[in-house]
Amino acid sequence: MELGAGHVLCPRGDVLPAGAFDIAFEAVGLQPALDDALRAVRKGGRVILAGLFTGRAELDLFDMVNREVSLVTTLGYRDCFPELIGHIAAGRFAPSRIVTRKVALDRAVAEGFEPLLARPEEFKILVQPKGPGAGAGELT
Repeated sequence: MELGAGHVLCPRGDVLPAGAFDIAFEAVGLQPALDDALRAVRKGGRVILAGLFTGRAELDLFDMVNREVSLVTTLGYRDCFPELIGHIAAGRFAPSRIVTRKVALDRAVAEGFEPLLARPEEFKILVQPKGPGAGAGELT
């Protein structure tokens, strides 16, 4: 809720109500998250696919057509940065809240990508081109 969502569900414990949302975002690139997002939208709803899948994803196209669900893909969040920068400047959003770890560039694989793949609680790892990388403190 701190990041602007109207409702937040915990994927570890909450059951997503089928057909309850107009829009759902899949932002991790995992099949179970895509399945949940598709199941959660109402007839005529939209699923925004922002997660980067490393392989193929499965879709139940019969269900999507029958429920008139739109799947919108994005890479790089085109055209959202001016609005986001405005929210940051106004103090409505603190980017440091989503950073779970900061690592130096020379440790990006061992301390960045490997933990990101191994532990679901690692959400966003910031790779710093220079300087020490540790913790999830303020962005530098």
